[in-house]
Amino acid sequence: MKDLQCVGDACFHRDVTVKGWLEADNITGFLRGLYPTYDELKEKLPEPHEGWCALVGETLPATLYRASGLQWHNTGTTAGTPTVASPATTGSTARLDAAERRLTEAENRLDADETRLADTERRLDVGEERLTAAESDLRSHSRRLLELERSGATPQQPSTGEGATAKHRLNGRRLTVIGGAGSVDGGWATRLAAATGMSFDAEANRSYCSEAGLLEEGASAQWRASRLIADTQTSPDVIIIDAPTGALPEGSADDAPYFAGPLHIIAAGGSVNRTAAQAVAAFKKSLASIAGTTPGAHGTRYALPTTATAGYTVALTSGASVSGSVIISYGGRERHVGVRAGESASVIASRLRSLEWEGFTVGGDGVALVWMAMESGAEAPEIRGNGTGVTSGSAQTGTGYSHVTVTFTGHDPEKWLDPDSWQPLGQISAVSAVKGMVDALSGRFPGAEIVWVELPGYVFSAEHEKFVRGDESADTEAIETTLRGISGEPLWRALATRGMQALDLREASGINAANAFRHFKDWSVTFTESGSERICEGFLKKL
Repeated sequence: MKDLQCVGDACFHRDVTVKGWLEADNITGFLRGLYPTYDELKEKLPEPHEGWCALVGETLPATLYRASGLQWHNTGTTAGTPTVASPATTGSTARLDAAERRLTEAENRLDADETRLADTERRLDVGEERLTAAESDLRSHSRRLLELERSGATPQQPSTGEGATAKHRLNGRRLTVIGGAGSVDGGWATRLAAATGMSFDAEANRSYCSEAGLLEEGASAQWRASRLIADTQTSPDVIIIDAPTGALPEGSADDAPYFAGPLHIIAAGGSVNRTAAQAVAAFKKSLASIAGTTPGAHGTRYALPTTATAGYTVALTSGASVSGSVIISYGGRERHVGVRAGESASVIASRLRSLEWEGFTVGGDGVALVWMAMESGAEAPEIRGNGTGVTSGSAQTGTGYSHVTVTFTGHDPEKWLDPDSWQPLGQISAVSAVKGMVDALSGRFPGAEIVWVELPGYVFSAEHEKFVRGDESADTEAIETTLRGISGEPLWRALATRGMQALDLREASGINAANAFRHFKDWSVTFTESGSERICEGFLKKL
């Protein structure tokens, strides 16, 4: 047979020798080609296989990208140095003989390699047997650790010295944490950085942390992520998201991503006597007149006034005589707002109203007022001049205004005036909110490793009779009811589709309802020193 043509796939189970030229348009391999930009690489190969690599650039050498976890990662190196190949010279018997000798030598080396491979496989079998035994020992150790916890003993902690730090894969990388305030105030992020060799500026990171959930009004994880994205001075290598899902519905793994956009506050005029549902219905009925006919961005929000039964008004009584920052605080939280010399009280009040807190304006006719919904008897809000000359006074009111936020959930601008595309913020699913935040962060920091973490989160008081039995022992069943921030299977699946690490440290940390008194601060989701150490150890087991 002189010529062979095959239309379709062919599979050869033994050696194939080609004595002439091999001509092929495509040869499958781990190198996927050269692309002019990273965006085109992502478009052409959005879900790369493990072990692939590709080059990005106009000429060679170009930037080398490596595939891991269904995503492309910049290795920070270049590859693909161009070479010039001389044409083959036919009829050179000497060169052909030399090539055949090299082939024979290569075959001999291959035989030796196969022998070594068989030996390695035998050693691997032995290693797997040892691993099985080690896992059994680990389970026994875990049971012993739990017994020590219940008895109140403190087991010896593993070393996190400089030797271990230098060997960790995250050594030298920059860490940022979004979400839980415990990462700063409780210290687990600082401990984790020290144990792995990452750099972490706790004070600078404070502006990205809060105890709020994903989309809770005021200081949620999405607002904090927006602040990090806008910070041109920050370039993290590792981003850990520690954010409870709050009161959001869990949703489905297929839910579309949502990320909060611009906020518009609709000031209340006169008496507002309506519920949140009535406010949303009125907004949807008057969409064109309120939101306008020109489509806005996905995630655009409107804060709608509703009626509340308790609150405080804070009146600014003078403007700023010196440039600096005023401090607004309530409920244990503080915000610094910049002011300039000569600014009036009304201008400063307008700036305060733009803060995404529970604060809401009821001021009118030139009166510089900020209103806040507070529980009856709660600590009064305060605006401190902080050396700027700004003065204020506050008073509790029997009736005031609260607000409900509606947001544009559509991704199609033509749905701008579709009432079904506007929903209260609390109806966005946790899956949508996490997807949107991850997409926004990975778009801003394409080379960063983003990690979602689920930490134990108990909110109780050791002195409260509800959580303490008559013999002063912890009532674990009552404490367990305070656990918050638990994510479900749809959220974990959604994270996996984006190639993210999702770490569940609730068990790995060893913190549970039986020992939570020692590891959590009273009435707080932040950790004690021992709790922070436990969380750090949980990370070291997983990262």
